[in-house]
Amino acid sequence: MANEITLTTNLTSTNGLVKVNNQVGGVQIDQAAQGKAEFTQAVGTTPVPLELGELSTPGVCLLRNSDDTDTIYIGLIISSAGSFETFFELKPGEPCSGRLGLVDPYVKSSANNPILTGSILEA
Repeated sequence: MANEITLTTNLTSTNGLVKVNNQVGGVQIDQAAQGKAEFTQAVGTTPVPLELGELSTPGVCLLRNSDDTDTIYIGLIISSAGSFETFFELKPGEPCSGRLGLVDPYVKSSANNPILTGSILEA
């Protein structure tokens, strides 16, 4: 089969003279293997692995910060330094989507234990 996944993305903004209207719409994506991880994860201030369940090759994902006040950071641990490096910052209520390019993403929060919800499909 082909085109099992549809990912829809649009970005619009109007702020004074700065205007953006980038309507990508739906993109069809092949999924080579069946599998998914759907989760609700409380995120503390210490980096922990994103809950991937039984996925061996994470693919397309949709993640959302379900909290009303705290930020969630998604990133990776740099093995040589042991430090957490952020590549997505989700403010309260914000989502992000795309294809995961690594098998061991980490998450941490700015404070408390905000809830990250998500769906990740096997690549």
